[in-house]
Amino acid sequence: MPATIIGSRFGIAGVITGNSLLMIIGVCQIFAGAGDLLVITMLLRYKTTGKNVIIMDHPTEVGLIVYERD
Repeated sequence: MPATIIGSRFGIAGVITGNSLLMIIGVCQIFAGAGDLLVITMLLRYKTTGKNVIIMDHPTEVGLIVYERD
């Protein structure tokens, strides 16, 4: 989420001032924040059935690992 907010601020500042470097930095920040938004939506969509649940970030890919005990 911070990457999206910071990126939009850089993008808006780039448009207002006409500075293409700020605009490019803003676009890169927004694209970098897309992975974070994907993981957040995956977390919000997952429905747990029990109280013993461990949710971890996947170490090598975009996504998460869920360990659930019955």
